Amino acid sequence: MKLMHEHITGLCRQPLECWYEWEAAEPEIREAGVVIEPAIPEQVILIEVWVGGADIYELISEDMKYSIELAIKEDRYK
Repeated sequence: MKLMHEHITGLCRQPLECWYEWEAAEPEIREAGVVIEPAIPEQVILIEVWVGGADIYELISEDMKYSIELAIKEDRYK
């Protein structure tokens, strides 16, 4: 995984400054028609979320963290 940094807008009143780890998706590996290793989906794991110079990661809900991770994934494909 590699550490990434991104500014997210549109989820709350102020832009969020996010640090996250990102790992690309990997296809499944088959040998003679048998799955040797299953596919691994793209992973985005938040590390820190800052707003206005303050770390708010511990203060936000799991639903908000999921929304931020989803926004990061969607932004990668634009």
